Amino acid sequence: MQPSPQFGNGFPGLFQLPTFSWEATFDSWHECQSAIQSFCDSTFQPFRIRDSSLVGSRCTNTSLKYQMVLLKCTHGGVARSRGSGIRPRQNYRYLGCNAFIKFAAKRDIGRDDFVLRCVEQYTGHSHECCKEAYDMLSENRKVSDPQTIKDAAIMLKTKGNKKLIRDELASRTGKRIIMKGIHNLNARLNLDPPGCDDDSRTLLEQFTSQAGNVADIITDENDEVVFICIQTAFQRDMMQAYPEVLLVDATHKTNRNGYQMLGIMGHTSLGSGFPFFVALNSSSTKENLTAVLKSFKEHNPSWTHSVFGVIDKDFVEEDVLTATMPDVFWIRKNMIATGVAYFMERWCSAFRDVCLNMGNTTNNRLESAWGDLKTFLESRCTMFQCLQKLLAYLRYVEDQFSLRSLRL
Repeated sequence: MQPSPQFGNGFPGLFQLPTFSWEATFDSWHECQSAIQSFCDSTFQPFRIRDSSLVGSRCTNTSLKYQMVLLKCTHGGVARSRGSGIRPRQNYRYLGCNAFIKFAAKRDIGRDDFVLRCVEQYTGHSHECCKEAYDMLSENRKVSDPQTIKDAAIMLKTKGNKKLIRDELASRTGKRIIMKGIHNLNARLNLDPPGCDDDSRTLLEQFTSQAGNVADIITDENDEVVFICIQTAFQRDMMQAYPEVLLVDATHKTNRNGYQMLGIMGHTSLGSGFPFFVALNSSSTKENLTAVLKSFKEHNPSWTHSVFGVIDKDFVEEDVLTATMPDVFWIRKNMIATGVAYFMERWCSAFRDVCLNMGNTTNNRLESAWGDLKTFLESRCTMFQCLQKLLAYLRYVEDQFSLRSLRL
């Protein structure tokens, strides 16, 4: 494609490419997505979704999924330099390209239903769009076929020649496979699968075989582990004895599967904190947090006696706690608020004085426990190692509390 003599929008050399069909309409997002992919593959224009809005109450066709979809060229935007310029990069993805295609849900008068159609587009690129450049994009070089990935895993496991493996994958898929892709594939295959492996499940089965210990493993429709809840018999007894004050916080980088650790701690008669409940959560969504709290309430009927709770300032799902435990007075950790937030109920010290908080206005006790736990729990730990060290830490905490109680 030869550059246009008109610069257009200030671009030094504008490449004008074919436009998407204005007349085409789509009854579902799947049809629209297939048409977009075919258009990109035939014209070598690398568009990807940059903005979207889901269908609302106005649109009755829920199969559209989106009420508006904005696709921009993958080379749009401006590269931000993070170095001193001593060794500048030779290739940049972001080239300031302004090409875009916008789809919106519009009512089809003939059928009295909503359809997706192109409402606005501009296909003038600031860079050359050719097959060679299109095939070299990372998203087009990626191997996605499950059987091909499985065969590649066998070849990599047997320590085969990676250049020969690259040539084999390239001949099978017809894609431009480079050595970097082989190294990335090998790194992904060496990672642990999400959730529990067989050793982790065996460890949890041994843990629950002891009287009073509970461990809940919840999976999704794809049989992937969503969260793991752990509570020893000693923790349940402590929750029953000291349910008044609850400290809730989460920490990250405890395993290489990316599961965050959610903890619930209480205030004991010795004036110290004690972990009542621990859960490994795949993501901090409302659904997951609601299910974790449901497990906590199921195994701890004494939660009805809780009157005061503290959460961290970064805890985003506060409404889940208030909905799940409405009788508990939840506050954020003690910090200076500004503006209207200062006068809100959860920031007002007068309301804190009325509730039984035993001097707890921060999560320092729980954060201190996270610090102790992370002395031997790291982000490179496997799920089995994470669970093994977590259970060892809980046994240590129980022994220390029993020892302090005997001294008194």
